[in-house]
Amino acid sequence: ASREKTLVVDRFQGDGSTTVFGAGSGNTIDGSTAATLSVVPDAASDMVIFVGGIYQAPGTNYTYSGGAITFGSIIPANDGLSNGHLITVIHNLQKLGE
Repeated sequence: ASREKTLVVDRFQGDGSTTVFGAGSGNTIDGSTAATLSVVPDAASDMVIFVGGIYQAPGTNYTYSGGAITFGSIIPANDGLSNGHLITVIHNLQKLGE
């Protein structure tokens, strides 16, 4: 069996009013569809999240349950000048240790 492991990356965007992303809540980058995680992690420790390139600590900046990420504060809307609204979720971290 192959020992190659694949990380999965999802990207969403803030809208200035939403705190929940995934499980059909929040928006994708182009705003065309509701945000759904490509891989549903078992725990917050199975993923790494950045908002505008800044690491978000599980339990401090967000919680995770049932395929949805809930941030403690609203993610800003796209201002056209910065990436503060971009949410990057990297999954499958638990696979790296297998």
